[in-house]
Amino acid sequence: MDNFGTFANPNLQSILPVLENWLEMLAKFNACTNIKVPYWHNERTNVSLLAAAATVSGWQVLEEFHKNKIGYDGKASKGRLDLWLHKETDSFFIEAKQDWPSISGRVCPNAISASMELSVTDTKRLLPTDHRLLALTFVVPRILHSRLSSFDKRIERLVELQKDPGNDMYAWSFLDRYRNSTDGKYLYPGVLLVAKEVSN
Repeated sequence: MDNFGTFANPNLQSILPVLENWLEMLAKFNACTNIKVPYWHNERTNVSLLAAAATVSGWQVLEEFHKNKIGYDGKASKGRLDLWLHKETDSFFIEAKQDWPSISGRVCPNAISASMELSVTDTKRLLPTDHRLLALTFVVPRILHSRLSSFDKRIERLVELQKDPGNDMYAWSFLDRYRNSTDGKYLYPGVLLVAKEVSN
């Protein structure tokens, strides 16, 4: 059974149309030869699809552009920003990461915490700015073929865990048509996007 949806805190409601268009693009994606499901590849692939969804939603968008950051030595250093979104009075700088946690065993709260912490850390390294800051993680859970019978319960648990008050926005897409997407011994049945607003 298809399992998808979105959530955003009241202060991020303006981005909900972006997430809804992102889900629609995932549902309509038709893979070509040698191109797997769109979310499987890496962070850049997912950022580009999110940027496309933002463009369709009427946002101005820039990807992978120069932005100074605070280096680990405390000094300003050259860096790059994953994504900028701007519409009317809303403007966001976004740092993104990706993780492929296993859900073949028990789905636990720390399944994606390391990637999110890294995204938050990188977002905090941005120099002071008037733009709002979002730390974002794309989660592409993997499951052994032999555990597919318990897939639905595991995904429900994974989504339920995102209701943590620390998460400001999330969206997920686990569609029947992608359930058997595989790369060797693991299946990659869908993707979860989780975001936190960060104070600079």
